[in-house]
Amino acid sequence: CIQDTSHMFFFFQAEDGIRDAQESRGLGDVYKRQVSTQSTWGINQIQIQKINQMEQQPNSNNLAQDAIDSDIAMRVQFDKNSPFFHGGDPTPVPVGGVRVPQSMPSEFSEEPTGPVNTEYEKDEEYQHLMRLRSDFQTLKKVLAKVCVPLESILRHKLKKEENKISEEKLQEHIKEEQQRLVPIIQEVRSYQEIVSKSKFNEKYQQPLDQICTECYKDYKDKEEYTDYSFLVKKIMAQAFADSNVCLQDIKEIKKRYNP
Repeated sequence: CIQDTSHMFFFFQAEDGIRDAQESRGLGDVYKRQVSTQSTWGINQIQIQKINQMEQQPNSNNLAQDAIDSDIAMRVQFDKNSPFFHGGDPTPVPVGGVRVPQSMPSEFSEEPTGPVNTEYEKDEEYQHLMRLRSDFQTLKKVLAKVCVPLESILRHKLKKEENKISEEKLQEHIKEEQQRLVPIIQEVRSYQEIVSKSKFNEKYQQPLDQICTECYKDYKDKEEYTDYSFLVKKIMAQAFADSNVCLQDIKEIKKRYNP
């Protein structure tokens, strides 16, 4: 019970752990054992002290009595011997989502719907958008691989500055990471060609060219590399956004066949 000069709030702590596997009448089941440890119709000593303090304050009016009435009303809901146990409804609620309570009606019609028209799957525009959406999702994943070898090179350059590795070891590592970049950039180029045939072409041609050429640049430190990494992340976000645009167009096509 937390009290100030004008308001009072009650917080009830549920029992820790998992609910019993048996059928339940609702959320109140979690309070059962907690209530049984206290007087069903009474109030504990801490509450009595709080109420006594409230009664001694000026302008308390009926706040103390309201607190007692509220506490009793709460407790009788969890007393199996009370007619108000679970609001007087003896119907058990099955666990596991077997039945949706009547107090939670569905927003969807219960009337049976007719068969779904799947002719949209033969629509050329639908097929094109499905492929393009998949291509954008894959392009995003491929772009995420571009920065990995570059950041590895930067880490080895830092080790060289700290004299933890030799120049020969550094150059060897740079060569290995650049070789790792080759198939990644080739994959980016293949998706660049696919996107160039779509309505999204202008968004991607120049940035993807820049990504594919500047990945082999000799970045001295993270500050110099930052602009490049931001560009990669920007195009990744753009690919994700355009895949969602394709999805919305796909939904519109489905609606045309299933109005």
